[in-house]
Amino acid sequence: MKPRNLLPLQLFAACLVGLLLGKFCFGTSKEKVELSLFNGKLSKLQAIINIIDNKYVDQVNIDSLNELVIPDILSRLDPHTSYIPAKRLNESEKKIVGYFYGIGIEHSTFNDTVTVVSVVPGSPATNADILPGDKIITVDSTDVTGRKSKEKISAAMRGERDTEAILRIKRHGVDSILTTKIRRGIVPVLSSSASYIIDSTTAYIKLDNFGDNSYIQFAKDVIRLKDDGATRLIIDLRDNLGGRLEQARLIASEILAPGDTITFTIGREDEIEELYTNTIDNGICQDMTVVCLVDCQSASAAEILSAAIQDNDKGIIVGRRTFGKGLVQTPIQMQDGSQIRLTTARYYMSSGRSLQKDYKNYDNDLANRFKNGELDSAAAFHPSDTTKYFTKKGRVVYSKSGVMPDVFVPMGGAPLPYIAYKLDSAYTTERFAIEKYNIIGDKDPQRFLHALFDDEEQTYEELITFAIRHGINIDTRKHKKEIAEAFHAAMTLLKERAYHIAGDDNMSTMYANDGDPDIKAAIDILNDNEKWQQILNEKPSTIQ
Repeated sequence: MKPRNLLPLQLFAACLVGLLLGKFCFGTSKEKVELSLFNGKLSKLQAIINIIDNKYVDQVNIDSLNELVIPDILSRLDPHTSYIPAKRLNESEKKIVGYFYGIGIEHSTFNDTVTVVSVVPGSPATNADILPGDKIITVDSTDVTGRKSKEKISAAMRGERDTEAILRIKRHGVDSILTTKIRRGIVPVLSSSASYIIDSTTAYIKLDNFGDNSYIQFAKDVIRLKDDGATRLIIDLRDNLGGRLEQARLIASEILAPGDTITFTIGREDEIEELYTNTIDNGICQDMTVVCLVDCQSASAAEILSAAIQDNDKGIIVGRRTFGKGLVQTPIQMQDGSQIRLTTARYYMSSGRSLQKDYKNYDNDLANRFKNGELDSAAAFHPSDTTKYFTKKGRVVYSKSGVMPDVFVPMGGAPLPYIAYKLDSAYTTERFAIEKYNIIGDKDPQRFLHALFDDEEQTYEELITFAIRHGINIDTRKHKKEIAEAFHAAMTLLKERAYHIAGDDNMSTMYANDGDPDIKAAIDILNDNEKWQQILNEKPSTIQ
């Protein structure tokens, strides 16, 4: 008789909960506390799983059912309680812990061939014979050519610390296949991807996430930028999905005044569980004028930081409304190496508001913002909770809606010129820069940059020729005017890619931000004393 493949979902859920909870409790990886889920009433569930194990007509692989059913059970609690299988946990946490073990190569696949894009600074590959543009054929005994997923290729390159990776590569101008040996080690994952001076007094820091080293990295960047003359700071939290709250809290403490409330949590007993206040008397940013950039992908810890600045009137928020996540997830480590991230409390700000948006239509919220015109106009925003909450200086803010910026900037900016857009499609600009680096064949990035940009007009002609050779439809006679008009935009894109390939993400980000409407709005408000005072209900003074 053919085995039956499906059991009723209810039975799956019962089996799973019984297996999950059994007769033991789970300690968190950080706090060493025990959680007794379902108040210990496990006998019926345990009995069901025993019955299935002993009496069901077919053999049932309980472990495989776990992986299918656990996410469904947890998703019924709230949108952010989640399950992470053991095999995905390291990948999930690499941004948080700030490193992983591997060789340190950023790669992309072009024409079914894995190509080195850049070498991660400070990684084992830094001292190896690896160049951007090298084509990787095998990693150890694994063939990485063909249509393999990026995850499988990355998995081949990673491994235990101090193990040796053997790469066979093809390089431009070299007939034979090269063999390179790299000992795996720490590959840093930086929370701050860029920091630089915009003008004589204005600094910019991009925070991609909040990992274990975010605060230290932020503090070092601020001190360096202040030494360079910065008195005004733009903190870019766009596309920052959060991370360690503790790191965001420490950064907030360097910005807020002593005694300011950063955030507090309320759990299932409706009482304050944790209260976070600033205890730093002379924070490194307390004497700086601060602007935060946010968008609809700024979430969790990024929202806590921006809301703390807003509620304490310590700076101005620029951009678009944030995601709206204000839940506390407690990591619960399972015996098999997997992890549950369970919502155990909610965050509230000093004004008393919650940032957590309503669960209704949660998955469609961002699409609905676009549909309703909220990404183009602040007037399209209508808070789900119209209760008024007040900042330190009496400004009105709303609850359950994320963070609404003080200065709204419509999404997007001026579109790329036609030819620049075509050059940027199919990674053409990046591929051109990578190939150029490999042809030069020198690990010195300065030689590569000089070769590209000493004669920008010549490089632009080469880029157009390269694009046509790789199938981009550009007619040099028909599109002569469009080609000329796209020169600045195309070269800016090329500089962004080239500096990243050369390992200088500060310069790369500076070119990526060229013409950015959010940054322009931030600088405009920093330069407008009257508007600044009006927004923050300040008495007339000169901001620095």
